Amino acid sequence: MWALTPGVDDTWLPRASFPGRGSAVTGVVDGRIYVAGGWGEGAAVDDLAVYDPATDAWADLAPMPAPRDHACGAAIDGVLVVVGGRMIDIASHTDTVFRYDPASDAWTQGAPMPTGRGGAACGVVGGELVVVGGEGNPNDPSGVFSVAEAYDAAADTWRVLPAMITPRHGMAAGAWGEQLFVPGGATIQAFGASEVHEILTIPSATVQSSE
Repeated sequence: MWALTPGVDDTWLPRASFPGRGSAVTGVVDGRIYVAGGWGEGAAVDDLAVYDPATDAWADLAPMPAPRDHACGAAIDGVLVVVGGRMIDIASHTDTVFRYDPASDAWTQGAPMPTGRGGAACGVVGGELVVVGGEGNPNDPSGVFSVAEAYDAAADTWRVLPAMITPRHGMAAGAWGEQLFVPGGATIQAFGASEVHEILTIPSATVQSSE
């Protein structure tokens, strides 16, 4: 693992090694970084690990209720939320919501996501987890979704937001103020890299594109 302090030291510095896996979900609670699920050793995993920057050390925690990779999620109000993802392979996308409480080191299950998918992008805007795009769409030849849905962790409810202009999966996403920025991704399931950059504004719920 590597760490960068922007504006202070523009050099990447090595940190304690992380148990090898990809396509995991991360979130920060009380200054510690939680990493859930992912793909490792040829299969999806249910592992949960936490990194403490103060001690530069990793620790294992209670595993997820089921293995997931290519899920997305974030920390909301002190809880790590993991949504969707794959159980086994690209044909096994899910709608599950797993919630982890660091205080009790325990997982619970939340209301399912309206649109089951993997490879979506997530960000927290206005206290909601906004989930956009993803793959596993059986109703489109591209296999990709344009949908956007928001999860209220406090109420354990979902609502539908305006869809992306360009369906994509595997994007990055970053929240800033009342906006979710969604650059890149792919326009065909497993293929099709894109230069599109769209911005979803909440609460006005409008979508802008730089394409």
